[in-house]
Amino acid sequence: MHLYNLEIIYSEKAVALPMWIKFAFAIGYYLVESNKENGKRTNIAITVPHDEYFALFAAMGIAETIYSSNNNSSSLREHILKLKKGNRIIYKTGNLARKVSVVSIGESPIDNNEMMLHIQDKNFTQGIPERQWQEKIFLLNEQYEVIKRTRIMSDREKIGIDSPLLNRLYTKQQLRGTTFFPIEAFQLVGNKNKLINQMNERIFFSGEIQGSIRNFLFVEELNNNSSYSNGKFISSLARKSENRLLPNTPVLYSDALSFRKQGINFKKNPFLGVISRSDYEDLIHEVTSEITRSIIQGKDVRYLTNHLLNSIENQYRCLVPDGVELVAWRETIE
Repeated sequence: MHLYNLEIIYSEKAVALPMWIKFAFAIGYYLVESNKENGKRTNIAITVPHDEYFALFAAMGIAETIYSSNNNSSSLREHILKLKKGNRIIYKTGNLARKVSVVSIGESPIDNNEMMLHIQDKNFTQGIPERQWQEKIFLLNEQYEVIKRTRIMSDREKIGIDSPLLNRLYTKQQLRGTTFFPIEAFQLVGNKNKLINQMNERIFFSGEIQGSIRNFLFVEELNNNSSYSNGKFISSLARKSENRLLPNTPVLYSDALSFRKQGINFKKNPFLGVISRSDYEDLIHEVTSEITRSIIQGKDVRYLTNHLLNSIENQYRCLVPDGVELVAWRETIE
């Protein structure tokens, strides 16, 4: 739980994180740990005095489980072996980075114990031996059926993660293994401009390094200019919301309106619903009623509230702040 080592700026001073921020991190940890079983989902509904930042801090908790993992490097090979003809990757040699298309993957003609990734780079095909993959290749969420031309990346386009805060909290090996491939760790739902502004605020300190939520979250559709991403975003007001998420990807509804507008579109994904008691009374009643119906009508529902509270206190070394009410449950997905 490296995030607990952060400090936050309060009255122009760096102070220890308040309990409610650690609590939000812990909610993110729990969503990951409790949603590893296929065919089931664990949901959490929370009422708080104010909903600002809460979903973002929970997303940071989810991202923490990725950054702190020691298994990232071992999975790099698995991701590359799954590439197909037409997939786009970033190929970096020295200071030059370019987007190229995958041609094929097979055994190295030089060493039968090593795999070779063949790419189309400009007008010729070349092979990248397995021993160079971690150093030279970054994956992208770009898939095509045809070979596309090579594109030199501009200086404005960032490759992987360039975050002094992350470098301070995690090892180079952990971060290199993480940023090698984009992932789908969560989906945020909310007001786009509001979330961008909150992510940009420089509220964190670690030693002499100052940073923001954006140093931890790299979210598609939220001004992410990096080749790496660890989450997705959809506006609470989006009219068409096709669910293409992986089954265990948690959806984080940043406010009550987000759940009311988009909850129906992600019925098979675990979720965190954040409800502010400062919202309109009718909206609060409508959302809490919908959550109650979801629990009553759910299949094989098992309440996990006590398990969540025990995990928060004993495993995540945190407490539920005053003014917070919550319920957690697991259900079978049909």
